[in-house]
Amino acid sequence: MDKKLQFYLRRLHGLTGIFPLGYFILFHLKEGSSFSSEGFLYSLMLLWLPLIYHSLYGLYIVYEGGMNICCYRYLRNVMYFLQRWTGLFIIPILIYHIYTMKFGSFGNGVADNFILFFLVVISIFHLSNGIFGFLVDFGIAAGDKAQRVAVILSFVVFISLGLWGMVKFYQLIGLG
Repeated sequence: MDKKLQFYLRRLHGLTGIFPLGYFILFHLKEGSSFSSEGFLYSLMLLWLPLIYHSLYGLYIVYEGGMNICCYRYLRNVMYFLQRWTGLFIIPILIYHIYTMKFGSFGNGVADNFILFFLVVISIFHLSNGIFGFLVDFGIAAGDKAQRVAVILSFVVFISLGLWGMVKFYQLIGLG
């Protein structure tokens, strides 16, 4: 793939991960509903097209990326590895979540609750860790000190959203 095209596709991938998809996660946690109530075009433009692009290009990133976690055990390398793997897990679980919610077959059983809990945790991790990648890729966190601050920011976002997500999860299943 052309390097210039790949540069812009990666930036678009990062941008769609923050807005609108990151925003959607916040909206979904707060409201417990989807953008679909806002209308088809709104939902298509702010959810489905960005989600499809982000997922497909994310699969391409996983495909083209090498596995060097055994050679370089630096924290950021491990986080990048986890970023790719959580993306791989999010796709089928999200498809299951959408299918069961859309067609009303989501139960309150242990398996469905575990799947939903897992989706909440890995989606929040993926978003939080993606914030770091976004800040670096867009040159906002260019130096070592700025990147340390970005790591702390992404960790704080993960803890904050993780706690909020767990509260919302337990409220949804009727335990909170």
